[in-house]
Order: sequence, then structure tokens, then C-alpha cells
Amino acid sequence: LLPFPSSSTFMMKLKNLAIISASLPWVCGSSTHDINGMMGLFNKISNYEASWVHTGSSIMENGDTSLLAVEEYECSLRTCADNDIMLWTMDLFGGLACVDDDAGCVLNGENVRRGMLVVGTAHDK
Repeated sequence: LLPFPSSSTFMMKLKNLAIISASLPWVCGSSTHDINGMMGLFNKISNYEASWVHTGSSIMENGDTSLLAVEEYECSLRTCADNDIMLWTMDLFGGLACVDDDAGCVLNGENVRRGMLVVGTAHDK
């Protein structure tokens, strides 16, 4: 996944953001997951584990793609990694894309959160 700068007025619009091609030979997974709502997005890609961080419950396999429905994604109770970061990934290798070509998928940090924090890409992939 791609890192994005932290900002007090953060809002990110996704327009066919392909993180990496799932057709590469070392990719383990090849599924596409349809995502509706922040809880679905959080559970698929927020895989960082620490005692102070919320972690998703159905993380996609390396090489999979999450396809976001057109909507604004905002945090609510336990749908973000922590108070400062919406989505936190570690060693996750795959794709994240919006279903439309008009940047209709919005990660809204609500003026307090970083949209994504990305650490590693699936053990040097």
C-alpha cells in the first residue's frame, strides 16, 4: 500500500489506485473483495498488531485486491487503527481501488487522522 502524508486537514480521494499488480508471479492470493463501509475496509486491510492498536478481523491475503464502493469512509467506534491513524498496514501486498473512475471513494480523516500508515510490503515484495 502507498503511504500518504499526515495532515490536520486530511482527505484522500481514490481514483483507480492500484497498489501493485496482482498478476505478478510471486503473488499468493488473487481474490477481489467488494468493500462497503469503513468497517469492511478496516477489516480487510488494517493488519498492524500492537496492544494499543485496533486490528482488522478478516485481512485480505497478499496479492488480493479490495474494491471500494463509492462513498465517504470515516471512522466510528473501533473502525480505525487508533485516534491518529485510520488504516495501518504492515507487510501487506495487494491492491486498493475505487469502483468508479471519478474519485468517488473518499478516506476522510475528519481533520484529526492520517488516512493510511504503511509499513513494509509483504517481506520485500
